Amino acid sequence: MKTAIKKSVCIFLVLIMIFFVSGCGKQDKDQLHADLTATLKSMLGTNESDEAYISGINSHDKTSYQVLMDNDTGKRIGELIEYQIDNIEISQEKATVDITIKAPDIYQMLCQIVRDKNINDADSLLKELSLQLNSQYQPIEKTVTCNMEYKNEHWYLITNNELSNILSGNLYEYYANLGKNTVEELTGGENQ
Repeated sequence: MKTAIKKSVCIFLVLIMIFFVSGCGKQDKDQLHADLTATLKSMLGTNESDEAYISGINSHDKTSYQVLMDNDTGKRIGELIEYQIDNIEISQEKATVDITIKAPDIYQMLCQIVRDKNINDADSLLKELSLQLNSQYQPIEKTVTCNMEYKNEHWYLITNNELSNILSGNLYEYYANLGKNTVEELTGGENQ
């Protein structure tokens, strides 16, 4: 009888521990999802607060995304970007997550505006871009795997070039290549 009671107590304790551990995993994923959602919304200018958890950035500093989105055209781009958070994998205080993002292809839109309308000044270019964003535009869609880290009771996004590029509508890659080409021209193509 005592053996049966001991076995029952052991089984009960094991079940409680399994329930507790599985609950913690769910809670961690829920918190990661909430922190990442707040960060993405803040980056896109669609969050009421500027709360963003980005590794290496002070929470009170505005990110480059927030600065870019701080005008009517930027706000419209932020409103049009759709994202879905999938495949959260947590291992201690590190995590990977897949983010599927659908965004306007801003780079192609700007190229087409310059080509078709022969617009070269920034104000006219932004005005025409705003008009096109309110009608039909070519979207791009990509799934980006990002790393995150847990610190200060929140999950912080570690940004990467792929994420920056898709959120910028392919402008990040264009400017990175432009900068690289400029450096190569200035140095005569020498590797430093």
